[in-house]
Amino acid sequence: MNKLKLIFVALVLFAAVSAEHVCGDGMVSGTEICDPSASPEGCSTTELCCPVCCQCHSIESVLNYKIPSLPFGMFSNERVNVLIDGEPEYNLIIQNKQIIELGRGILENPTAQVTLSSETLEQLHNGQLEPMNAIKNRLVQYKGIGFINSLKSRIAGFFLRFLK
Repeated sequence: MNKLKLIFVALVLFAAVSAEHVCGDGMVSGTEICDPSASPEGCSTTELCCPVCCQCHSIESVLNYKIPSLPFGMFSNERVNVLIDGEPEYNLIIQNKQIIELGRGILENPTAQVTLSSETLEQLHNGQLEPMNAIKNRLVQYKGIGFINSLKSRIAGFFLRFLK
């Protein structure tokens, strides 16, 4: 699996799907091991529930993941809020190109925001959509917060559209 795809898998593991799916309906049922909308969700404290497959995944498997070099230092040192269908759901902290923290809810003082739909999330999770195609087609949007981060993300976004 390429490195950029792993970044999106990390986001998939910590994002919510729409209520029309069984996974995310607030109940652990059928073949589900967990449900991200249930309380408790069904995973241990070292795991989070994947909102697409309703299976528990180890937070440790994503932590310290080395992010590839991207133009203008994108995702080098970031505090990222992830919005699914316009709703703030999850966050991740990246330091020195490594994911050091993942969690639910939003971060105070974020430096970036990633926005995607639950449909895009499911396509990424199922391998029906490649991460670079999602970025190129603006199905996944990255926005810097603050003047410098916003400028950096706009310039990087322009160049990312030309990468293969």
